[in-house]
Amino acid sequence: MFSGPIQCSSIYCTSDRRAKENIKQLHESYCENFFKADVFTYNYIGSEETIPKIGFIAQDLNRLGYMNLLTLTLNENMKKENDDDIEGAQMNIDYNKITAINFMMIKKLKKRIEELEAKMGQLI
Repeated sequence: MFSGPIQCSSIYCTSDRRAKENIKQLHESYCENFFKADVFTYNYIGSEETIPKIGFIAQDLNRLGYMNLLTLTLNENMKKENDDDIEGAQMNIDYNKITAINFMMIKKLKKRIEELEAKMGQLI
């Protein structure tokens, strides 16, 4: 496993419909629990970096029902410390997938704003 910064000018993820199957639109209710996720600052164990990272905790996303946002990497050093852990596997977050969830939440909030603006327009 590589551990460190990666610098590049672009990253492309395959998104062509022709390369996909079982395509189903995600219901907006899928995002509801995501609002319960907390964001943390942290440093990696053994890292000499002094600037904290910012992000989620994989076990928290799993507990909220978002296992499909995670990938597992075999790592014998990862011992089960609590019920949310997986023995021998490191849990990683696929932040590309979170971009799609963020977009869904923005759409939902935009719709709500438009509804409230329409109600306000009726009151004036």
